[in-house]
Order: sequence, then C-alpha cells, then structure tokens
Amino acid sequence: MKPSGIFWGSLLIFLGAFFLLSNFNICRIEFSHISDYWPLLLIIWGASLLKIPILIKNILASASALLLALLIMGFFSFSWFPFTGSHNFHFHTKHYDRKNFDTSTYQLSIPMDTTCRRATFNFEGGVGSFLIGDSTSKMVEVSANGNVTNATLQTDTSDNMFNIHYSYDIDNVVWSHKHHGRDMMIRLNRNIIWNLDFEIGASKLQADFSPYKVNKVSIDAGAADIQLKFGDLADTLNVDVEVGASAVKFFVPKQAGCEIITETGLSSSKFTGFSQTSDDHYLTENFQSANKKIFIKISAGVSNFKVERY
Repeated sequence: MKPSGIFWGSLLIFLGAFFLLSNFNICRIEFSHISDYWPLLLIIWGASLLKIPILIKNILASASALLLALLIMGFFSFSWFPFTGSHNFHFHTKHYDRKNFDTSTYQLSIPMDTTCRRATFNFEGGVGSFLIGDSTSKMVEVSANGNVTNATLQTDTSDNMFNIHYSYDIDNVVWSHKHHGRDMMIRLNRNIIWNLDFEIGASKLQADFSPYKVNKVSIDAGAADIQLKFGDLADTLNVDVEVGASAVKFFVPKQAGCEIITETGLSSSKFTGFSQTSDDHYLTENFQSANKKIFIKISAGVSNFKVERY
C-alpha cells in the first residue's frame, strides 16, 4: 500500500478513536499540551520524501497521521487527563499558582465603592489562560504573570452604572517558548450585579460564575478552550458566545430553566438534559415553570459544544 493511503486511513482511524473516547468521557485532549510538537509534522513529512525503504515511509505516514489527529482533537476537547465525573466541575489551577509566576508578576485592582450595585466589566485579554473563580472584597482584582508590562484597569461611571475596562498594549507583550500569552486570575466582588464582556484570542478561559449575580455574559473568541459554570443567583442570565474553531462547555444548574439557540457551522453539539424543539433551538423540560432562566446564544465556526446540567 502507498504511504498516502496509509496516512489517510490512519488519520481517519485515529480521529474516530479519539472522538469515541471523548464521547464516552474516557480521556480528553488539550491543545496546549501538544501544540509545541507541531514541527514534528514537517520533520516526518520531509523524511518521508527521502529515498528510504517503503516500510519506514509507511511507519512515518502512520506517525504523522497520529500527530495530526492529536492536533485536530486538541481543538475539540479540553484536557489530556482521565475524566473525573460527569457532574464535577474542576478548575485546573496549576497554571495560576502564584509561586510559579515570574519576577515581573503584576496585580491590578479597583477599590470597592459602597454605592456600586451594578457594574460592567469589559475584558480585552488577547492570548493567554484566564481563570475566574475566587471573589474579592475589591470591585475587581486581576493577577497575572509578567508577559504584559503595560496593562491597565480603569473605571468610569455613567447613569449610575460602573464601567470597568481591562486592556493591555500588545507591543509590550513578552513572548517566550513556553508562554505565548499570560496566565491570569480574575476576581470579582459578589455584592455587585455584573454584566461581563470578554474579548480573547487563541486562549483558555475557565470561569465559575455560580457565586456571582450575573445578568449578562458576552464572549468573543478565536480558537479558544472555554469552560463556564453558571449559577442561579440572578432571575435571568443572558449568554452570548461567538467563537471560531473552539471547544466550549457550559455547566447549567438543574433548577434553572435554560434555552439554547445555535447559529453554528460544522459543529458537534451535546446538550445533556435538553429537548430539541427545532433545528437550532433547545429547551430544558422545566423552562416554563422555572423561576430562574438562562438564555444561551451560540455563534461559531468549526467548534465543539457541550452543555451539562449539575
């Protein structure tokens, strides 16, 4: 058999096997753990063009198919670890350990204003790994490693609404072979009703919004790995997500009614606990009777979406 046939056959087999393992929650693949190895594809393909025995060419074709399948799966899964349970939500906090931050670690914050009842937080994060979970006595607190030397966190008020903006100067990003962005921890105040707007690039975002009163969450991302856990402290929560080639997973409380509207391209969708009412419309059984409601709108390219009730 020709090496080209070996390559395409192996690629389909490996992709099918990885998707099957992912569907049964046996293992998950994280793109960040394998992305550094993509030059191996060039090395393998280059070696296969040399005058070498056909047996070695076939082995190289299988190896390149395996690596390409891993890279593809990295866009559709979350992490290369055994699954710990369908109803557990765990943040992988090792990337945010302050002991591992470099010497130029910075921290930005906005002091709490006791008159603040509602606030909008606009976050322009670019490339990096972002974690939202812990709360703070301040309005907002941002801790990160030293890949950005000119970040700003500002606030202004209008119509009794506090508007908080985080941004950074892309010209001052320090790139390295290990950190292609920043590892960042974001803390919010629990006494404020939040509208949250995130603009991120090829990033990883993990957010536990369940301890907060959140009315709106908007996310605009590229090739991202996103996990969001929602709560039911607010009567209504509107979630609007626009992503490219991304892996997205939502955790929605069972006691809240939830509606999902999708506007996707070639995507794989799994909405546990939902009934499909039309091609792009999904509802939980308790949507009409629930006192708290969550409305989710998803717009995407080639992405993987999963929604799980907890």
